[in-house]
Amino acid sequence: MNRCLTENPQARVEVFVIWEPVLAGDTIPPRTMSIDLLTDRRVQQFWDPGRLVSNAVIASIRESGAQAAPSGVDLRVMWDYVSIHPPKSRWLRRFPIPEYSASPVMGAYETLRRRIEMTRIGAAGSGELH
Repeated sequence: MNRCLTENPQARVEVFVIWEPVLAGDTIPPRTMSIDLLTDRRVQQFWDPGRLVSNAVIASIRESGAQAAPSGVDLRVMWDYVSIHPPKSRWLRRFPIPEYSASPVMGAYETLRRRIEMTRIGAAGSGELH
């Protein structure tokens, strides 16, 4: 993700990284070493110990039907997930349906790279990365 961003410094994107406890050792916020993997100024990182974001994304997917879930996603906990939303998309009562989502994030690298490049050149349909 960081490489996608640094290669496209003019891309109009906002990136929100939500860290949450998933594995047995995930009892505290990520260490500086993990946070420092994403250094771009457009990245905002948050610690969500109660998995509120994960639960909201899962609820939104369930309410909207299977077409909103990327293949291979475990709907018990949402992690290693990326979604792209249209410009000016806002999270009001429920997590907005993305125009693209994938899991795991690294498997989506090429699509993410193309989407980020599209925002730089102002292509229609480009949006925010979450």
